[in-house]
Amino acid sequence: QRAHDAMMIDELQQLLEDAQARSERHSLQCRALRSEVGVLEQQAVEASASSASTAGHHLASRARVAELERLLADSQATTASFARQQGVLRAKLLEQEQCQESQIFGDCASSRQALLMA
Repeated sequence: QRAHDAMMIDELQQLLEDAQARSERHSLQCRALRSEVGVLEQQAVEASASSASTAGHHLASRARVAELERLLADSQATTASFARQQGVLRAKLLEQEQCQESQIFGDCASSRQALLMA
């Protein structure tokens, strides 16, 4: 009976030692995983901050592009207006030159009046 009890105690002690070793390994693994989770969380925070910064730059770039497009449209409208004015001035100059050449015929006054109304 004593030999059997001693053997049972030895087995229980061995099982207890194995359980303690497993528990220590598990604790080490948990600490390593917690550490890794901490590193990953920090990386996620940094990536989120970087993404927010990039999004901010993107919005600023889009705003600048919109402003440049508006300025381009204004410039094109101004160019078109100047072209129309130039056309009118050329027509007036041509009419004036023709009037000077044909003052004899008396057409100058009526032509000038028609051009000024346009």
